[in-house]
Amino acid sequence: MDHSREAPEVSLITVNWNTKDLLLQSLESLYDTAGDLNIEAVVVDNGSSDGSVEAVKAAFSELQVIENKSNLGFARAVNQALARTSAPYMVIFNTDIIFTAGALATMLAYTKENPDAGLVGASLLNEDGTPQNSFAPFPGLSTELLNKSLLRLLFPQKYATRASGDEARDVDSLVGACMLLRRSALEKVGGLDERYFFYLEETDWAKRMRKAGFRVVDLGRARVYHLQGKSAESFPARSRIEYYRSRYLYFQKWHSPGANIVLKTGLILRLLFEIIFSFLANSLTLFCLKKERRRLAVRVRIFLWHLAGQPKGWGLKGA
Repeated sequence: MDHSREAPEVSLITVNWNTKDLLLQSLESLYDTAGDLNIEAVVVDNGSSDGSVEAVKAAFSELQVIENKSNLGFARAVNQALARTSAPYMVIFNTDIIFTAGALATMLAYTKENPDAGLVGASLLNEDGTPQNSFAPFPGLSTELLNKSLLRLLFPQKYATRASGDEARDVDSLVGACMLLRRSALEKVGGLDERYFFYLEETDWAKRMRKAGFRVVDLGRARVYHLQGKSAESFPARSRIEYYRSRYLYFQKWHSPGANIVLKTGLILRLLFEIIFSFLANSLTLFCLKKERRRLAVRVRIFLWHLAGQPKGWGLKGA
């Protein structure tokens, strides 16, 4: 059926930065599984140098491509695309997402049936089909300073991060790899906070959604594969620094000054302990293990970033 002249039912947005092959694979899975849904797709390219733009235009002439000359960050890129879409529902997905048959239609149907649902996330799967973390509690001192696995063991309901079966579960925030947004919620809450360059922008969004009275839902029966973190893995130290920066921004925005002091003190002390432990582990192996050397180098780099006053140029911006 030709929907080309009809208003789109759902807009799909993805942000790309040097992940050409993943992007092409993800878009192919999208079009293969969309069925009769009338969709529009927007790719925002953040200054890629791997031929992503040319490849996408050649393979998918029907979608929009926004070409940024540099890496503007995830939040700013998504907001660019949101401003160009017209559908009542929007799906924001990472380039490392593989859609499964019916996933998009299932997310859309649930959101239509539940007008108080502002954000609806798909259940994320590893490549082998095992469940992956799909949602999370809002960051607090316990989640950021204590062992997350221990917290989940002791308080499984409060600190759960994975879907259980096909249930629709109200959650604090989503792992924003594939989530459906209601336009009326966007109009009330606004777009992503562009102060976040990478990481936690979707957590901040979920916080604002819930404060505005919208539900944030993990939809267990809508499943997609998530290949995880391919854009940032080429820059391990820079990406970790960006995560620290986003974490500090989130706490400054949503927590007390006292909590901010406790967070920074605790993270720096833990970082020092990890550096000492990592150095000892490297010494025992005579620095022969590349993985351990890399881990030590990343931790030292993060510590030096703190000592330098957390300068902007050390993260992913400008990488």
